[in-house]
Order: sequence, then C-alpha cells, then structure tokens
Amino acid sequence: MDPVVQLVLVIGICLSIPACYIIVALLLRERDDTPVIRTTPFDPSDLAARLEVEASFFDGAHRLTGDRDGRRWAIALKQVEGVWGATIDVSCSIPSGVRVRPEGFFGGKDPDLGDPAFDSLVDLQGDAAWLSAAFSARARADLLALQGRGGYRLERERVLAAAPRAAAGSKPARAAAHVDSDGSDIVRALEVAVRLAAALHLEPEQLPGALLARSRESAGDVGRLAALRLLAAFPESPEARQLVGSGGRLDGDPAFVAMSKAVTAPATAEPRIINLLGHREIEVRRAAITWLESCGTADAVQALRDSSTGQLKQPVREAVRAIQARVAHVDAGSLALVDDPEDAGRLALADDEAGRLALARARKEPGQ
Repeated sequence: MDPVVQLVLVIGICLSIPACYIIVALLLRERDDTPVIRTTPFDPSDLAARLEVEASFFDGAHRLTGDRDGRRWAIALKQVEGVWGATIDVSCSIPSGVRVRPEGFFGGKDPDLGDPAFDSLVDLQGDAAWLSAAFSARARADLLALQGRGGYRLERERVLAAAPRAAAGSKPARAAAHVDSDGSDIVRALEVAVRLAAALHLEPEQLPGALLARSRESAGDVGRLAALRLLAAFPESPEARQLVGSGGRLDGDPAFVAMSKAVTAPATAEPRIINLLGHREIEVRRAAITWLESCGTADAVQALRDSSTGQLKQPVREAVRAIQARVAHVDAGSLALVDDPEDAGRLALADDEAGRLALARARKEPGQ
C-alpha cells in the first residue's frame, strides 16, 4: 500500500475515534437533559384542592378549570409511561394578524421592540404599535419564562403554556410540562400565563396609553421606539400630545422631532416624515410608513415605492393602497393613482360622481 494512503488512513482513524466519542456523549446528554422528573409522586386531586377547583377525567387527561383575575383557565394533566405532564390554557384576545413564536435559526422579519435580549429570542409579527404596547418589561419577562420553561403558543383567543419534552426514553406526551410532586410548578406557570394573557388583552382605545407607558421605559431602545410608534399611529391622541409636550430625553432625537410635527403641525409634517423613509434604522422607516398610510398624500407615493425593500415591502404596499383609496374618493375632478405600472395613464369617468376620474376597467377581449 502506498505510504501516503497509509498515513491518510491512520490520521482518519485517529480523528474518528474522538469524533465518535463526542457524538455518543452528546446523544447521551440529549437524552438526559430534560426538565421532567422521571418518577413523580403526583396526584391531580391534590393540585385541584390547592387551586380550589374540581378535577374531571376526559379523553385520557385530568382536567381542571377555573377563573383567575377575570380570565378563564384550564389545565390538562396527563401521565405517559409514569411521567406526569401538563398543558395550561388561559383565555385571551389577540389580534388575528399577530404572531409570536421563538426566533428561528435564520431570524424573522419582525418589528423590533428595542430590547436586544428579547428581540434575539422571540419572533414577533403584526402591527408594530400593538406589539410595543402589549409587551411591557413584565410581559416580555413572562413570555421568556414560559419559553425557557418548555414552550408556549399564542392563539387568537388563548395563551397555551407547556413543555415540549417528556422523560428520557419515553414517548413525548401531548401534555408535557414539568410537574412537581405538589404541583407548585404548574401553579407558577398558571400565574405567569394569566398575567401574560392580561397584558396581551388590549382594547383599541387602550393602545395609546400603553404606548405612552412603554415610552417611559429606559431599558434598551424600548422607550424610543414606543414613542415613535405612538406618534405614527395615534398622532391626534391626547397621549401623543402629552408625549410631545414632555419630550425630555427624546427632544434631541431627529426622528422624534420629525414625527412630533405630526402632532404639532400636521399640515406641514409630511415632507419631514417622507424624509424618514431614508433613515438608516428600519424601525424609524416603519413608523414613517405607518403615519403615511393613514395621513399621507399622493406626494408620498413615489418615495414609499422607492423604500419598498426587504421587510418593508408589505407595509409599503398597504400604505400606497390606503393613499390611493383616499385620493380616489376626494372631491370631483380628482385623479386616482394606480398600483400596477402597466395601468399607468389609464383613466375613466367614475361611476358615482360626475367630473371625477378613476382607474379604467380592464378592456375585454373579443369573445369575453
């Protein structure tokens, strides 16, 4: 055998031995690294007594239900191969467009809250103003507590808390949260889930006040982004006027000064806010798009289209569509903007009012 080949084989064998050892060690660690106690002397009736409710048995699980702080909750307790687990379900009301989940490997296209630790671990999608308003420092800590404990899922009408892993060597249970012998872990998780559900249950009229409260947070960039989102989404609210009047540490921020014009001088604010579409921070650009969507004129359309990149494509598209809808319904003699470049220049008389122009309908081909 060629000496070079022999050398390569020897090196390969020498490297493969520690590699195999490392792989086996990691696999053993993976099997053992679990928050679930393998043998737990747990009785669901004890937890039911502690929570002052009654337990029922249905579909292979013990179920406890009750009310806490005005919220309906349910706990499902199930035993799989000697291991007890639980899922916690708390009623809530979350906007349908909101999605909250652990950050993926490649990250998400989510609005930041300005809390680096939270933003790196949680992928948020939905209305940026609502997200800032709902996720106070306490709500962020509660969500991370559920995530670290084993898992959560936020749905339209409920907060679910559970752990994703069962004991080593057993099949994963659908209900798989850590259960202490006295159920104290479940009680703590229930308290966190109820508190989080209350924080996320925001009525529309509560948003400006919640954003004003967030604007006073000093951790990271949370306060600054919440302030910009308050001015962008609710420029006519008393909370926005209060924020601009107090100003404080934000008075030296160029983006905040520009957005403040939406409150103090809305008639002349648009040029300044259009300039923010070129800001280096994506969250400042996002706030500018939010304001232009509700208050912008036709003058902002081209600048919006020029800023339509990456994460902002959908917000820009919605803002342009909203501006078009407003321009298309102004007084007689107005022109309607077109969204599709192929339709540029095509105008027709509007159906509802003489003298107005609107986008022409597509021309039918012969035989259609």
